[in-house]
Amino acid sequence: MFDKEGIKNYVRLYKSILSKHQIIVPDKDLSNIYKLIVLTFELDDLYDSVDKAFNKVELEAIKKEMISLMPNRHPIALHSIEIVFKAMDDEAHSDLSQSLDSYLRVCSKSIGAQIIAGYLASKTCINLNIWLSKIIAKFNNEIDDIIRLANDYLDITVDARRMSEESPQIKAINFFRCKFEFKSYLCCRYLFHKVHYYLYLVGFKYFHISSQWKDYIVAISCSESVLDFAVKAYITDKKSCREPAH
Repeated sequence: MFDKEGIKNYVRLYKSILSKHQIIVPDKDLSNIYKLIVLTFELDDLYDSVDKAFNKVELEAIKKEMISLMPNRHPIALHSIEIVFKAMDDEAHSDLSQSLDSYLRVCSKSIGAQIIAGYLASKTCINLNIWLSKIIAKFNNEIDDIIRLANDYLDITVDARRMSEESPQIKAINFFRCKFEFKSYLCCRYLFHKVHYYLYLVGFKYFHISSQWKDYIVAISCSESVLDFAVKAYITDKKSCREPAH
């Protein structure tokens, strides 16, 4: 179960986060982002619920609705949807117990952050080649990893009851000896990422390390805003916008 009103409140808050990154979107776009987040929760429930039989018709309906919400069927938006759907399927059918790296390679993509970032990148008409460049891909991978880790840490500290009501699955905590080691690793990953973020901004803005430096800055801002959004919900407020089933 997920808290639609809670999600809606965070999407309203997201407008101010976007403003800090100099991204201005009308309320219509915020409404679409809210719907995309809800659809991502519904997709996750299709794979995670122990009580609900998997339904491929529902799966295709969710994908079709997501595509309809994306700006002008932009290739970045469509690519982001494919990433999340593939990751959800891989997560359900892969052995994720080998290492933290292999776990994050799959599960960081199923968290759905790419869909919001992809929506924003599509709305701002970022070139697909820039979005798929090594710099932006690495940057997005860092963000996806951190959001997955933050979500998993929230599961063991706040939402333990909900975990017991889902089908058994590997979580990031399985690769750490204790909560403190997990938390330390998460904090380090976040701090290192922030260093990368500011270095990229300085490099593109003041040293113009690419002729398309303005587009790179917008792409970075789109992705970083999603991380700030997740940090506010998962780390600052300790909210997953999910509720235990009753």
